[in-house]
Amino acid sequence: MSGDEPAGRSRAPFSRPIPVRRLSRRRETPFSIEADPEELADLARFLGLPHVERLSFEGTVAAVGEEDWEVRGRLVAALEQTCVVSLEPVAIHHDAEITRRYMPADEIAPVSEVTVAPDEEDEPDTFTNAIDPAALAVESLVLMLDPYPRAEGAALERATFAGPGVTPLEDADVRPFAGLAALRQKSAKSGN
Repeated sequence: MSGDEPAGRSRAPFSRPIPVRRLSRRRETPFSIEADPEELADLARFLGLPHVERLSFEGTVAAVGEEDWEVRGRLVAALEQTCVVSLEPVAIHHDAEITRRYMPADEIAPVSEVTVAPDEEDEPDTFTNAIDPAALAVESLVLMLDPYPRAEGAALERATFAGPGVTPLEDADVRPFAGLAALRQKSAKSGN
């Protein structure tokens, strides 16, 4: 923990803030960041993953309009997730273009009600004095993670549970119209 962090506050697993108020608004500012081995271990713990081998983010920060900023870059990640079927490690590789717009926090008015419209663009994120492309990389990576990773060839076996002498239920037996289908078949056989 660095000397300027408040006591009791855990540090972010990967952070590289850029003080945007010092950047030129006339030209793009390039950045290239990569998590070191200690940060990779912290990221694995933070994300609940067995292993994070690589996380890098390379791009630019550019002024947009009067006070907004935009981060554009390429995120590359190599990690392991655990297969939900076999519990074996699954190697995952992500290579994605990321774009995020930021606006000063003091421009956002307090909101009493939130309305989400599916066809509207996302609202820009806010910043006070700095934008952290490393935090953006971690957030983007979290959104890319497969919630149910499977190893190649891993498949759930069929399981049947029923007591002795009891016919187990099948999926078709509990469908809402299964009874009507059975009546229809019976009716067709009897010639009605």
